[in-house]
Amino acid sequence: MTSDPIRNASFDYVRLIAVIGIIWFHTGAPQGHIGYSGLSYFLMLLVFLAVPQISHLRCTKHRAPAFLRYAAARGRRLILPWLAASLLFGGLKMADVSRGATWASEFNTTMWLTGTAIHLWFLPFAFVICLAVWPLGRWMTHMSRAVQLHLCMTLMCLSLMALAFWQIANLASPIAEWAYALPSVFLGAALALTGGRVGRMIAVTALFFCMALSANWTVGLLQLGIATTALIICHVIQTKPNAVSAFAARASLGIYLIHPAVAAVAMRSHMIPDNSTSLAVVVTLGSLGIVMLWETIKATAPAGKPLPAQSPQRPAKSP
Repeated sequence: MTSDPIRNASFDYVRLIAVIGIIWFHTGAPQGHIGYSGLSYFLMLLVFLAVPQISHLRCTKHRAPAFLRYAAARGRRLILPWLAASLLFGGLKMADVSRGATWASEFNTTMWLTGTAIHLWFLPFAFVICLAVWPLGRWMTHMSRAVQLHLCMTLMCLSLMALAFWQIANLASPIAEWAYALPSVFLGAALALTGGRVGRMIAVTALFFCMALSANWTVGLLQLGIATTALIICHVIQTKPNAVSAFAARASLGIYLIHPAVAAVAMRSHMIPDNSTSLAVVVTLGSLGIVMLWETIKATAPAGKPLPAQSPQRPAKSP
């Protein structure tokens, strides 16, 4: 696997802001619907970065195929946290069952796809999307500019179709979440095919939103607009990685995974009004505090040292 270009820390800073927006939405805080643009940003950025990364992968001798290495890396990043979080929330649900809740109220068959908490749907979905864009990334370097342009327009149209479907869709979970995510996925792939050229990215974005507005497909359009604008601004204003950006990148996933548990504790305390700004702030700070504590524990935990090699003992001499 070839080394990636220098990481753009601007994306990582906005990752942290995006997850705070998702908390704002999930806690029902005022104007929380704006914060849900954080989910669109995560999905769009996922595809926007994955496609060129795939194109940089090279097959080398004496190593696993490039696709398997890529899938394994994505699995460690997405599936392992999903399994760990599913065990955590599954344990919390089992505790509720032991206190009198019914199995049917705590568990259902869709959890095989989403995990034991509905917000975990994002991780297996993102993993599948990362695998699905593999052919696009591999073919990207072999496409002519004309083919890239045509494919870019096709993906933009698919994003419009997915947005149009969402206007009239009345779906159950987790299909509703998947349908909501598709416009961001297709638009992120279209932007990836611009090769990172800012002028082309702005042109594709402007065309997409003009067509969506002319058709009055406005449900979810505000969130897409905020996410796309943030993505382009981060791409234009590139910053070098540092300790703060590295923490923001790591913390965003942990905060996303743990915040429903923090919200449940805060709401059961009956000390903070539901659907309030105060609740959103408390859940954000509580989730951030837990992640920082976990980071501190990992940093201070003593690393295991290998045992020194022992020389074979010589038999004692006879007197």
